[in-house]
Amino acid sequence: MVRYADDFVILCRTEAQAQDALEAVRNWVAENGLTLHPEKTRLIDAGRPGGFDFLGYHFERGMKWPRKKSMAGIKEKIRAKTRRTRGGHEGDLR
Repeated sequence: MVRYADDFVILCRTEAQAQDALEAVRNWVAENGLTLHPEKTRLIDAGRPGGFDFLGYHFERGMKWPRKKSMAGIKEKIRAKTRRTRGGHEGDLR
């Protein structure tokens, strides 16, 4: 299980193990007066195309990379902190 605050991912080797884990989590949260988010709670095969997003990254078929939304945010922060130039030297009018 990988957990961060109230977000977590449970990795299992088989679908049966994943179903058992999901049921255990559902029971635990219900006992504690909580509910799982119906749109975010799902079982997927991470080895197939599509993958899932978690904490700013996209995970798919054994790989991970920053989500497009995360990359856009990083680029925007860089733009806000840097000057716009054409890549040439100042005063160079060529």
